[in-house]
Amino acid sequence: MKTCQEVMTAAPRCATARHTIEQVAQMMKEEDVGAIPVIDDQANGKLVGIVTDRDIVLKVVAAHQDANSVRVDSVMNSSLVFGHPEDSLDEAREAMKEHQIRRLPIVDESQKLLGIISQKDVAEESSSVAATGEMVKEISRD
Repeated sequence: MKTCQEVMTAAPRCATARHTIEQVAQMMKEEDVGAIPVIDDQANGKLVGIVTDRDIVLKVVAAHQDANSVRVDSVMNSSLVFGHPEDSLDEAREAMKEHQIRRLPIVDESQKLLGIISQKDVAEESSSVAATGEMVKEISRD
């Protein structure tokens, strides 16, 4: 069984709490991703939150907020679920199912962001179509 370190996208592009939603949306566009991890600063790289495209739509666009003036810290989810590099892919899949998340940040013992695993990464590496289908079903439930 592969580990998170073997599957994760290493050193993903990150934002800090001081970035604006406009800047984060541009990062998402440039990287072709639906989530941007938020770190305390570039020097430490400690994971403090995550902003998803859904957060932007619901908390900024639908609320008629100005994306150029709304800061990441007012939109990001800081209730973090994360994995560790040595965790198995099964453990990552279970965490994603349990918490209904499509992306799992991978951190070291000091919560420094090392990488991120997406639902797609898990699906591509899974040898069980049934397990992948169950994960998608659980993550997508309302």
